Amino acid sequence: MAKTSDTNVDDTLRAYAKDLSKVRILKRDEERKLFKSYREVGDLRARDAIIESCLRYVVKVAHKYAFHDSEKLKDLIAAGNEGLLLALDRFDLDRGTRFMSYAAWYVLLYIRDESYKYSVVRVPIDRKS
Repeated sequence: MAKTSDTNVDDTLRAYAKDLSKVRILKRDEERKLFKSYREVGDLRARDAIIESCLRYVVKVAHKYAFHDSEKLKDLIAAGNEGLLLALDRFDLDRGTRFMSYAAWYVLLYIRDESYKYSVVRVPIDRKS
């Protein structure tokens, strides 16, 4: 029974990755225009376009921490998506950086935090390198 569940998770992840491969990465001017539309008018389609263009990065980083465990990968992707959403709310368009450059730190932070939940041995924060 567990084998079927793992297969379903793998199929779901493959379908998710296939859908993400169709999403276009935004150029700098497109990104700025969408952010202005989202912030000034509250355009949720613009927000969704910004998020979708960054989801591939979340999956890429999550793969590095999943170690071929599809169930863990699913949790790491969810955590990375949380970090992406937090970065979206905190991003300052006036600083002149790209959103993904800013959001990468939050994505990595949330994925690492989720990854540490899976570790058997807990290392105190002051002992981590």
